[in-house]
Amino acid sequence: MNILKLLPIFTLLSFVFSKEFNNDYLKFGEPKIIRIPSIPYKIFNHSYHLEKVQGKIDLNQIVNIAENTWSFIQTNKPISDFTENFANAVPLGVSDWTQLENWQDPVSNCFRVDYTNGFGMKVVSFTYCVVYTPGGDYNGVGQYLNHIQIIPSDINVSWGYKLDAITSVPSVTNSGSSENPVASAEVHMHFSVTSGIKKDSQEHAYYIRGDGSFQQLN
Repeated sequence: MNILKLLPIFTLLSFVFSKEFNNDYLKFGEPKIIRIPSIPYKIFNHSYHLEKVQGKIDLNQIVNIAENTWSFIQTNKPISDFTENFANAVPLGVSDWTQLENWQDPVSNCFRVDYTNGFGMKVVSFTYCVVYTPGGDYNGVGQYLNHIQIIPSDINVSWGYKLDAITSVPSVTNSGSSENPVASAEVHMHFSVTSGIKKDSQEHAYYIRGDGSFQQLN
């Protein structure tokens, strides 16, 4: 048998099997997201110099004087500067978190995300922690929030896949009373995974308070 006559058939079969392989490799299902033990973080030095407030301050009006939205994973790599990319929830009139005192240790709530492809291979996995520093007060009044951020770790992305993630803090409010204000904030975590044939986007929301409490909203 002339092998040259069989060459087009071998080429066609190779193309078909290669296409099926690529489809199964690049096809992935819904992510598996599990809560994992908290990871301790030290965001700032408690021995900072307490700054004075210049002007009037309203302890009941809660504002975010830091950032509202920022990327923290871009094309599979962490990109945030965790000393600069964060939100907070402080009284109106405060210009810097160092004008508040009695901050507690940072709180972290951590999650693991895993994506599996058509071959059962784990193709995208990463850990992220919702981190914040609660308990700051002004002259002994209030419980405010600082260094609200999402910190990623253990990012593993297979060839042909792309991971991006964004943090946003769309609102901060006073969930306490006028006499005892307690800052609260919604923290949203949006991430997307793409391959050559599919894209999946997820958004998860969390609710945190200046007394340290944490709640998943979806």
